[in-house]
This record gives sequence, structure tokens and C-alpha cells, in this order.
Amino acid sequence: MTNRELIQKFKDYADCADASYAMLHYVYENKK
Repeated sequence: MTNRELIQKFKDYADCADASYAMLHYVYENKK
């Protein structure tokens, strides 16, 4: 695996983490 592929994969994971975190935050805010 090249460095560029690794960075792209890392960015994809970061996007997924951001999305799931935003979703959790949204759900948590709505429960109040």
C-alpha cells in the first residue's frame, strides 16, 4: 500500500468518524 492510499483511507475513516459523532451528538441533543 502506498502512502497516498494510506492517507486516502485515513481521510475516509475520519469522515466516517465525523459523521457518526455528528449523528450521536444530534440524537443526544434531541433527547433533552
